[in-house]
Amino acid sequence: KAARAALRVREVSVPYRRRVGSSKITGTVSGTMKAGAKIHFSAGHYDMAREAVDLALKYNAYRADALYVRGRILAKQDDLEGARAALVQTTLVNPMDAEAQYVLGQVYLAMDKRDSAIEALEKAVALDPGDESYAQALALARRGR
Repeated sequence: KAARAALRVREVSVPYRRRVGSSKITGTVSGTMKAGAKIHFSAGHYDMAREAVDLALKYNAYRADALYVRGRILAKQDDLEGARAALVQTTLVNPMDAEAQYVLGQVYLAMDKRDSAIEALEKAVALDPGDESYAQALALARRGR
C-alpha cells in the first residue's frame, strides 16, 4: 500500500517472542477462528466468515462475541430470522452488550417488528446512554421510520 501511494518506507525491527502451542492472535483455537471470521466479515466474505464463526461456536456455543458476529453475518446475508436468533442468544449470554441490542433492534426494524425493535433499542440506550447512534435509532423507530 505504501509503494502504491509513493511513500518512502523503512523496515523497523521489533522484538519477537516465540509462542509455542498457541495463536499469536488470541491464544485459543476458537478465538483464532473467531478472529478469522471477523477478518472475513470486514472484507465482505460473508460465507467464509460464517464458516469460521460456526466452527468457533462448535468449540463453545456460548461465546457472546462469536454469536454477535454470527448475527451480523446473517443480517448481511438477509437471513433476518437467523440473525434475530443469534442476536437474541447473544443478549441472553451477555445481557450487558449494548451493541448487540442495537443490532437486534435494527434487525427487528428490517423484519417490520417495530415494538420489538423499540424494546431492543431502549435496552441499548439504557446500557450505553452516551452513544448517540443508539438514541437516534430509537427516536426514528418510535416515529415509525
